Amino acid sequence: MPKTLKNFADSERAREYRNRQRERNYALCPGDDDIRHTRWQDWERRLVMEHDMPDREISRMTGRSVRAIQVMRHKMRKNGEVRTDE
Repeated sequence: MPKTLKNFADSERAREYRNRQRERNYALCPGDDDIRHTRWQDWERRLVMEHDMPDREISRMTGRSVRAIQVMRHKMRKNGEVRTDE
């Protein structure tokens, strides 16, 4: 549980706070319903691995959520699909 939620004496208020934060984050970068649950295109994969811009900008360009971008980057690094210069 994040530190901010520990400051709440009431767990119900903490849950409401967390849910408001989630809704706000999802509203910032909504995914396009036509793109959701589709295979990742090569240009999307390259964009995710280049990482020249913030994930939020990539999200707006691709129509995928920020979390989906982070998960795909992790999977690609784990599988060694793309070599990074880190």
